[in-house]
Amino acid sequence: LNAIEGVPATRQGRIEIGFKKLALHRMSHSGFGGGIRGGRNQKLITKIDARWDADQLIRTVQVIHNRFQLVRGVQITGFDYATVITGTTKPALIYCDPPYWANRSNFYRYRLSLDEHERLAEILKQTSHSWLLSHTNNQDIRRLYRWAQVESLDDYEWQLAITPPRQGWGDQRTPV
Repeated sequence: LNAIEGVPATRQGRIEIGFKKLALHRMSHSGFGGGIRGGRNQKLITKIDARWDADQLIRTVQVIHNRFQLVRGVQITGFDYATVITGTTKPALIYCDPPYWANRSNFYRYRLSLDEHERLAEILKQTSHSWLLSHTNNQDIRRLYRWAQVESLDDYEWQLAITPPRQGWGDQRTPV
């Protein structure tokens, strides 16, 4: 499946792309084209059709379709975060999940420098939009968001939820 240059203009074109992605996902090892399930000659135990149950796929597509109806109007972009945050004029809830600062592995194709994280923090500090940022529990990030509400997520001490400061809560705000 070749890379897609933009979204097809027609409904039929979008359906064809969706079906190709579904087929690739179900017939490959990783779900992302990591090799043909069963091998090229279909001599392995798990065959190419092992994950192709038409009735189950129909039910899954229907469930996903119904769930997407709940989020109509949601816009998912790949634009620069500054463009999205500062260019949004209607009140919005913005969810940010940037590449984690302390993660030096090859997990991310693109990374953000500490300067970029500082830029993001400043833009979020200035915006009137509601927002939520998730990040690992890291001292540099805690320093950048010392003005915000920072909370560890339940059992995940390493995971932080960062939101704008709560207005009118005074000293009840969680210290960073």
